[in-house]
Amino acid sequence: MQGIPTGEGNIVFLDDTCFKKTIFKMKGKIVNNKLYVGNLEYSIKDEDLEKLFSSEGSVTSVKIIRDMEGNSKGFGFVEMETEEEAAKVIEKYNKSIFKDRSIFVNEARPQVNRGFSGDRGGNNYDKRSKDDLNAKLKSIRIMKKKTKR
Repeated sequence: MQGIPTGEGNIVFLDDTCFKKTIFKMKGKIVNNKLYVGNLEYSIKDEDLEKLFSSEGSVTSVKIIRDMEGNSKGFGFVEMETEEEAAKVIEKYNKSIFKDRSIFVNEARPQVNRGFSGDRGGNNYDKRSKDDLNAKLKSIRIMKKKTKR
């Protein structure tokens, strides 16, 4: 929540925007106006999504995600002008048919920085830093020396 607990069961909100966002969260409604659109037909263009969603409000941006060669990856993001318009779009178009495909429309989540380890195979090996590993090896060597005495 975006407020300050008073210790008496009350929360003092910093401003009206914080209050509205918290109420939306508590009611299970969306709190931003950026939407994820998935399972798109690969031939769809940004303009197609803009035209579809403009029936529910003002579209401020559309971005279909593409690979290095310019081919669609089958998903994208649409930003509506207000949270209310975004909620209408989700309600109307989530799990609807668009260009012979059942599309998914949900609130976009913040992108998580996954870092880059150079491993593209999905290997979940221990990624501790070299310093941690060197310190561990040093402590093991010391323990071995002590036990040999």
